[in-house]
Amino acid sequence: MSRRQRPARAKIRETARVSPATSRTAPIRASGVRRGLFVTLGALLVCGAAAVFWRGTGAEPTVATTPPPATNTAPAAPASPATAVTSTAQPPAAPTNPNTAAAKPEQSNTAIDLNQEANKLLEAGDLAGAIQLYEKAIATTPEDEDLHYNLGIAYAKAGQNEKAEKQYREALQLLPDYAEVHNNLGNLLLRTARLQEAEEQFNEAISDMPDYAAAHNNLGIVRQRQKRLAEATACFEKAVRYDTNYFEAHYNLATAYAIDHQPDKALPEFREALRLNPTFEPAQRALAKIGGQAPVTTP
Repeated sequence: MSRRQRPARAKIRETARVSPATSRTAPIRASGVRRGLFVTLGALLVCGAAAVFWRGTGAEPTVATTPPPATNTAPAAPASPATAVTSTAQPPAAPTNPNTAAAKPEQSNTAIDLNQEANKLLEAGDLAGAIQLYEKAIATTPEDEDLHYNLGIAYAKAGQNEKAEKQYREALQLLPDYAEVHNNLGNLLLRTARLQEAEEQFNEAISDMPDYAAAHNNLGIVRQRQKRLAEATACFEKAVRYDTNYFEAHYNLATAYAIDHQPDKALPEFREALRLNPTFEPAQRALAKIGGQAPVTTP
């Protein structure tokens, strides 16, 4: 069965805080989860990629974010990282309603029901309950990549990184071109400072889905941490090109311009980030720091 015929995933995205940029993870699926992540920018930027964002497919990390971060991605999670916005995880098409999605021929109704209930628990913050149900679902349908993906997101949100990594890799064994999983795994690796491995995963995600904004953003975070500022800037530029409403990516791009002493380019990007999200305090502070006028927002 093609990936587009798979059941819909729940739209959750996680974010984690790292230093100057934000990353995304991809959201959970109805048979998965995904992206988001914010960072700090030293004297000029802020701290901010692993809280939860709602978004269409596409990470960890905001660092991607994506469960996810996330991710960002068909749906992606843990996103989630100076770090740029899993995650994550912008992903291509938005996930469909898990309650109306058709079951895969190879997936039992029991597994579908367990997955949907686990998605609800994950969304409600009951990580232990969600993990238990995902594990039961996998016991009945071990060859379902989405179940492994969702369990990885739940483990990542619970801080059980080794178990999360194992589940992401299990999903990739079953579906090697699963862009959202590559993005979320990249966010996980990014959060543990495994930059080379994270870079490989983000590149895989982009290879599978060239217009995956979250993966471009998260790769930019890696480049920035590697002190490859010109390449990081190019990644952030692609992220906002593919998703013009990606406010974290606009913020990351602005910080890259600011670090490169290009205030004329940084100011419009900070302002765009605030236009898209008027309460985004990191951009407000950064804009004020470099002489721009941040809009006044009501609490």
